[in-house]
Amino acid sequence: MKTKKLTQKGLMQTAVKATGLVLGFLVGGAISAAVPQQARTVTRIGVAGGGLYAHTVIEDDNGVGSLVKYAAGGAAVREAYGLVTDQLQKVVNAPTAESSVVDRAIAGAVGLACPSESDYFTNDQSFLNTGGSLNRPMAYTSFEDVDDPVIDVSF
Repeated sequence: MKTKKLTQKGLMQTAVKATGLVLGFLVGGAISAAVPQQARTVTRIGVAGGGLYAHTVIEDDNGVGSLVKYAAGGAAVREAYGLVTDQLQKVVNAPTAESSVVDRAIAGAVGLACPSESDYFTNDQSFLNTGGSLNRPMAYTSFEDVDDPVIDVSF
């Protein structure tokens, strides 16, 4: 692998490309979330295909053109990932506490990493009792359940 000398111009170009990728990733997710569930697959195919096409045909590799080019690529990657994981989630089971490391890694790769997702509603957990996460039950429901609540703020 050959590397080149770090320059301010090169660093700025890389920053613009990275920003475009992140913005495109976010926009792709927003588009997917805005459409009804029954149209999500078709929308993902359209965004992924359109993003890939735009990323391929835009030649400007500086400034706004570069930002748009990499935003299109970011949206394409996000929606292609969504298409793949939507299909894999149909055949991969959510992990449990007894799952092996390999099973948890595979489930994590397709968006099923949290063991509590599989039994979230069956454990009678509510939104107000989740401790800051919609898919993770709290260990305690009140301070009365804790024998000696000590908060350690030392570093």
